Amino acid sequence: MDVLVRRAAQVGLLLVAALPALAAIPPARPGLPASEPQLWAQIDALFVPGTDDLASGAWFADAVARREQRLGLLQLYLQLYPGGAHRDEAVRRELATLFELAALGGGDVAALRQRADAYVTGRFPEPVQQEAAYWVLICQQVERAADAAAPPAVTQRPDELLTAYRTYTERYPRSRH
Repeated sequence: MDVLVRRAAQVGLLLVAALPALAAIPPARPGLPASEPQLWAQIDALFVPGTDDLASGAWFADAVARREQRLGLLQLYLQLYPGGAHRDEAVRRELATLFELAALGGGDVAALRQRADAYVTGRFPEPVQQEAAYWVLICQQVERAADAAAPPAVTQRPDELLTAYRTYTERYPRSRH
């Protein structure tokens, strides 16, 4: 009997110790797809060409909202399935969507640059780093164009953007870009 009381006390202590960990588990979110293929099918459906209704009076707001929805699902996919079957395609689409949102939002590529830099400097497979490095170049080009409004400074150093292009082609000679 004494052994049973001790065991019950030990089990009780274990449960009390485990409660904070159990409380940290987020509740299941309603509307989440049950599987990776279901989530990817939702993402894929948002990339059907010609779905932006240009005849609509609110086409611009609809286009932005659609891309924000795409971005949210892509980032959810990458969070839930970091090594998923569509990881490389998800990263490619995520970065392209960030560029589209920047273009629709007036040209600020800061969010794209931050995400692309994270992929380039992080521990990701080469196809992901290669895609991200391409978008870093695009960001540099956009940033340079924004700076072009200011009078150019005379310098003796080589063109930084040209150097970045050269570095990219040397590092990723088989790039699709």
